[in-house]
Amino acid sequence: MSTSIETLKSYVPALITRRLTSTPAPVISPFSERFAATVLLPTFPASPP
Repeated sequence: MSTSIETLKSYVPALITRRLTSTPAPVISPFSERFAATVLLPTFPASPP
């Protein structure tokens, strides 16, 4: 049985898995959570003609 749970868990984002693990009650209303994130936007020099 744990194998099928692990398989299903692989399709669910980690953020949702952590939330369900900490509070297994059903979600009744919308909620928000904040977490730190970083975005990396590299710039490349224009290639010569």
